[in-house]
Order: sequence, then C-alpha cells, then structure tokens
Amino acid sequence: MKKISLALLLIIGFSSFAQNRFFYDYKFIPDSTDKANVLKEIMLLDIDKSGSKYYGQEKFVADSTSQADVERQLKLSPNNISIS
Repeated sequence: MKKISLALLLIIGFSSFAQNRFFYDYKFIPDSTDKANVLKEIMLLDIDKSGSKYYGQEKFVADSTSQADVERQLKLSPNNISIS
C-alpha cells in the first residue's frame, strides 16, 4: 500500500509540472519533381488550457525579438512606441 501511494504521489507531482512545449524536426519536399531537395525546419507545439499553437522556430524567434524590443521601448519611453 505504501508503494502504491508513493507511485500515485509521484505521478501527480510530475503531471503538475508537465512540459507544455514540444519540438519537432519537420522534413518536407517543397517541389515534388525534385525529390532530392529535402528541407528541414524546427517546429514548436505549445499546449495550454486555452488551446494549442503549432508554429516554426523562426516565427518564435521573430516574435520573441519583437516582444523584447517593445518591452525595451516601454521602459525607455512609455508614451512613444515604434513598431517596425
């Protein structure tokens, strides 16, 4: 009985800190006539209570960079933000 309660406690503990971002190595052929041209892209899948999002790593980096730039501008001048 002690082992079962310990296992149950561990399962509950691990599930509360479960990973909600998954990385995939996506391989695709953009032109079906050129099968030797295989491209790869890292894709991310974010899962939370409100839903899921699936996007490329380049979009994640671009969004993170843009967000950091806006936050920096807000600290320097809260009333003047330039989004380019």
